[in-house]
Formats: sequence, structure tokens, C-alpha cells
Amino acid sequence: ILTTNHQAANLLGYHQETLIGKTFQDFITPEERGKHQAQVEALLASDAAPIYETRLQTATGEATPVEISAVLVHEPEAKKGARYIQSIVRDITHRKEAELALHHYAERLQMLHKIDQAIISAQSPEKIARAALKRIRQLMPCSWASVVEFDPNTDTIKVLATRVDHQTKLKTGFLTPLESFTQADLTEPSPTIFHDLTTRPELSPIQRMLYLEGVRTLLNAPLSVQGQFTGALLLGADQAEAFTEDHIEIATEVATSLALTIQQARLHEQTQQDATTKASLLQEVNHRVKNNLTAIIGLLLAEQRYTPSDGLVYVEAMTERLTHRIQGMVAVHEMLSASEWRPLPLSDLATEVIHTTLHALASHNIAVEIAPQPVKVDHKQASSLALILHELVSNTVKYAIRPTEVEDAIPPYRARITVEIASNDENITLIYRDNGPGYPADVLQMTRHDVGLYLIQRLVKKNLRGTLSLSNGDSKTGAITEIHFPSHTRSQL
Repeated sequence: ILTTNHQAANLLGYHQETLIGKTFQDFITPEERGKHQAQVEALLASDAAPIYETRLQTATGEATPVEISAVLVHEPEAKKGARYIQSIVRDITHRKEAELALHHYAERLQMLHKIDQAIISAQSPEKIARAALKRIRQLMPCSWASVVEFDPNTDTIKVLATRVDHQTKLKTGFLTPLESFTQADLTEPSPTIFHDLTTRPELSPIQRMLYLEGVRTLLNAPLSVQGQFTGALLLGADQAEAFTEDHIEIATEVATSLALTIQQARLHEQTQQDATTKASLLQEVNHRVKNNLTAIIGLLLAEQRYTPSDGLVYVEAMTERLTHRIQGMVAVHEMLSASEWRPLPLSDLATEVIHTTLHALASHNIAVEIAPQPVKVDHKQASSLALILHELVSNTVKYAIRPTEVEDAIPPYRARITVEIASNDENITLIYRDNGPGYPADVLQMTRHDVGLYLIQRLVKKNLRGTLSLSNGDSKTGAITEIHFPSHTRSQL
């Protein structure tokens, strides 16, 4: 039985006198009475002191959440040891509201996290927009949602994605002029919301289109990066006053993530497109350079065919030498093209150029020894080294071929070429050896004047910015050419 408690009357909204003679059970909401009765029976059976929550029905019919702390009181002096329950009832409305708000906020953060994950995992701007719209409709009461993007090149706005409960003209891929939006939609940094389109004296073309499709509340959250407008997140509801301040905050957060991620996707697309264009142009340039080099060889041969007989012997020798040099340039150009003009391993370059030159000179009986090394050279160095190696190999073929009966020859080979490559942090060393008779004295003193020696000296000094030394070994090592030059990382500074 309730006593005439003033605080209880205020809590329940009754006059204090109306509580007299009422039981506590009378004010428990119907759906909570079974739970309350179970707590009372447990208290009587175990003499425990429970603390539990229930809901009381007020005079206005509302249910007020309360917390009950109950204790069983014994009266030993009373007849038959009477007992009664003494309870403290606390209004926990504010606490429940806070808990509910916290729960909703946690759900909101979880959903926003899922939106961010979906946005990040998507690749194209269209997929990013679709992923965001799918999730945001679980957070907001919108019957229509769309992401649009502004194209500054055409002054149009394109619909990247749309999710709607009914038919709409604003479908994915729809293009509309920039004038379809109001100036505020395009320049206002904060979201704009129209709580009831029916009360608007004037509607923009987009607003009018959505109004005819049943949209009454319209929220425009701009997409902007560093203050530049890039698009908008548009959300519509078929009822007026459908969006709260909390909904506006959610839309703003999603729009921020969308703007940044779509921009990154566009930059990625542009990078891929630029890379494809660059590769196509590079392939075309490589093809033309190779064709031009081949055309030069054709011109040389054509000149040779029409040379008078009295000078043919000189022209043939010159044409052959030039043709072989150009073929060496073609070989290194093909290697550089295949590597997309990235640095080449010097041992691979030497192997390719030496074998190409031997093949062009029809010298297949020369042994070649090149130890693979990780040393690399850039494309400029590669071109110069290819010409140098070509001249050295030509010199070996011309002077180092030896009869097969010579003891140090390796049957069926009649000569040997050995290339050694080494490097430190700053310089690269290339040593070229053959087992021929060695360099003549005038070559060692660099007083002989011929095209081959001139090319080697000039390429080492001017192009490689290196040093050249010539020497002779014993009878089994022949001519030795040693070149020192800066590594490609240093030479490019």
C-alpha cells in the first residue's frame, strides 16, 4: 500500500490524496507487471535486496522509467511476525535518454565507419558513390539519394549514382547543365536544407523535377576539396520536416569522405590514363627511331650501289663499318625500349652488343666470357657504351683471330673476349680483354689517328665523363681496355 508521499505524487502526476489505498502494482505498466511480481516473490523467498528497473504509468498515460531498490523489513513484535517491502524509487528518465542517445551515436559511428570502408574499398567514382548511398539510407529516412559531380570542362553536372524507392529521371549517368542548380547549391560551403518544397516560392529545375517525383524535404551537402566545389550529396524524403540536425551532421560527414575519395579516384584514373598515353607515345617514338636507323642503313647501301667502280672498294668498307655501328645502336635501342628506358644491367648490355656485333661480322668462333653483375647504367651511358663495345669487338675480330693450332686457343674458338665489371658507390669500371697480340705502340700512346680509336676516346671523355687506359697483358691476355666513369646516379645530378 502506497503512503501519501508528495514526491511519489509528483513523479506519477497524480494528486497526493489519490494515492491513498493504492498498491504499487497499480502503477506498473501492464507489460512490466509480471517482471515486477517476479522480483517481489524473489525478495520474499530469499530475503535478498534487489535493484531493478521498471516503468511506471503516469496520470497522462506515459511510461516513466524508474529504478527500484527494495528491501524486506521484518516486524517481530507485530502479529505473526508481519513483513513488508520498503522501496526507493528513482526517476531515471534522463539517464535512459542519455543511454539511448549514446546507443544511437555508437550506431551512427559504426555505420559511418562502414560507409568509409565501403568508400575506400571501391575504385571508380561511380562505385564509391553507390557504396556511400547504400549505407547512408540506413542512417537517414530518405526515399531518394544521389551523388552528383561537377565537370568544369563542360559546365555540366553528372549523376554518379542514385538510389530511389520509385522511378526517377535523375538516373546514374544523367547530365544536366550547371544552371539546373541554384547559385547557393554551388557556392555555399555548408549544407542547405529545404524542409518543405511545397512552401518554396520558386524552385530550381532540379528541385522542381524532384518535387514532381514526390520529394518534399531536400538536403544538399556539398562535396568540396580545399574550398573548391566538386559535386554534391543530395538526399530527399517524401515527407516534410523529415531531416533533423543529427541527419544534417551525418550527411556532412559522408560528403566530406566522398569528396576526398572521389578526388583521389579521379587522380588515379588520370594517372593511369597519362601512363597509357605516355606508353603509347614512347612506343611510337621507339618505333620511329628504329625505322629511321634502319632507313639510314638502307640509304648507305643505296649509295654504295650507285658508287662508281673506281671508288667502290673504299665506299664498301666505309658503308660496312657504318652499317655495323648503326646495327649496334639499333640493338641497344631495342633493349632500352623493352626496359621502358630504365637503367640496364651493364653485363646484359655488354652481352647483347658483343654477340650482335659478332653476328654482324660473321665471327661465330670467338668465345665470350662476361660475369653477370648487378651494376646498372642509364640510357645515355648505355648508348655510348654500346658504340664503345662495338668498336672494341670489331678490333678483336680484325686483329685477335688466331689459328686453331695455337695452344691457348679453345677449340673450336679462335679468339677469346673477357669482360669484367665492378663498381663502388660513385664509379663504374669496365675492363675489356682479348687474347690477341695486343695494342701496337702508337695505339698505346694514343698517337694513331683512326675513326675507331677517336670514337672510343671521345665517347669516354665527353659522354661518359670518364677515363680510358690501354695496355697489353701477357701472350694469353692480349689487349686490355679499361674504362672508369661515374655511376648513372651521380652523372645525372
